[in-house]
Amino acid sequence: MEAQPEWEDFIDAEDYLNDEHKFNITHRLVLLFPRIDVDPADGFVSEHELTQWNLEQSQREVLHRTQREMELHDKNKDGLVSFHEYSPPSWVRDTDNNSFGYDMGWWKEEHFNASDADGDGFLNLTEFNDFQHPADTKNPRLIQWLCKEEVRERDTDKDGKVNFKEFFHGLFDLVRNYDEESHNSSHESNNDALESPARKFFAELDKDADG
Repeated sequence: MEAQPEWEDFIDAEDYLNDEHKFNITHRLVLLFPRIDVDPADGFVSEHELTQWNLEQSQREVLHRTQREMELHDKNKDGLVSFHEYSPPSWVRDTDNNSFGYDMGWWKEEHFNASDADGDGFLNLTEFNDFQHPADTKNPRLIQWLCKEEVRERDTDKDGKVNFKEFFHGLFDLVRNYDEESHNSSHESNNDALESPARKFFAELDKDADG
């Protein structure tokens, strides 16, 4: 067997990447360019095209991981997962209803049913992917379930609603738009500056104006 080259033989990173027997980055770019340059195919790659391509690659990777996870739960190998087949985490099985974290809804049947878009009692790959990654879903039922879970988690006084205080100290950072470079994740130092836009946003969301 031919001896493999040592790292010292490629001390220049560009030489290493462009060595035809290792990883030819130029050849790789030639192959990738037409796959990225599609909207429109004008011989240039725009920021939008590059962003879209990266998103698609991420989605493919997530779906691949979901498929591997699904294979673990699909006990009868029919390409579908029932709630009976999906085993909750061991810490759930070994605890009672009063244990810390038991009320987290992501593993419960309500979440499963919300992910079951066609209502057949089973999750196919797309539905199981939504089940695993509900924040990325376009399924209206699952989006509604997510909203209910957010309300449940932020509703500190347990009245079934989120008042402004609960919104400001829980949800506001998740739903508002801000410049990350200037954002301070702590409300302690800039409560006054944040409260005004928070109240405006809260009023927009509070359609019946009941506070």
